[in-house]
Amino acid sequence: MRSLHDLKPYFQKYLMPVASRLIDHDVSPVQLMAIACGLSLIIGIVMAALAPLSAGIFLLLPLALGARLLLNAIDEIIIKKIKKKSKYAFYLSEMTDVFSDIVLYLPFLYVPGISQVLVVFNVFAAIFTEFAGVLGVGVTQTRRTHGPMGKVDRAVAFSFVAIVYGFGVLDAGAVNFLLTIIFLAQALTIYNRVIAAVGVKI
Repeated sequence: MRSLHDLKPYFQKYLMPVASRLIDHDVSPVQLMAIACGLSLIIGIVMAALAPLSAGIFLLLPLALGARLLLNAIDEIIIKKIKKKSKYAFYLSEMTDVFSDIVLYLPFLYVPGISQVLVVFNVFAAIFTEFAGVLGVGVTQTRRTHGPMGKVDRAVAFSFVAIVYGFGVLDAGAVNFLLTIIFLAQALTIYNRVIAAVGVKI
């Protein structure tokens, strides 16, 4: 099943000049990963602290997710251009992505009326979705990026939830419904990635 991840090559074409400029200034992919991770942590803490007081604080979430995806796309370009794909960068990329998801999605726990169970289930599903993707490297030497709720899709989905809740378009009950849909889509994604890697249906 397709994912928004498939559009990344088209998006990265427009980031080539930025990546080239960063290479000229000796900016490394690891530095970009660290910046993305640190930014996610700071915004996650701010959202968690203010979540019970203001729904509008969740409008920071799409900004954080957008910045993280942008930095991820640029660091991948740099790795390809300098033709140096280290094992350390691979590990750091995967681990910081999961860490960022955790710290950016957990603040929904502090919103009155939003199901804490659904929030936790979605966070665990995000972890297992990426885990299922990485395990594909060990089975087929290729990371699985099948959808419908990969990293980019998940970022878009949670950004939508944050925007409609932050602007007061939907209440906590409606958010719970959306979180249920996202969780089911993540469960399907895990299934798709497993069968894509092993080549048989389970």
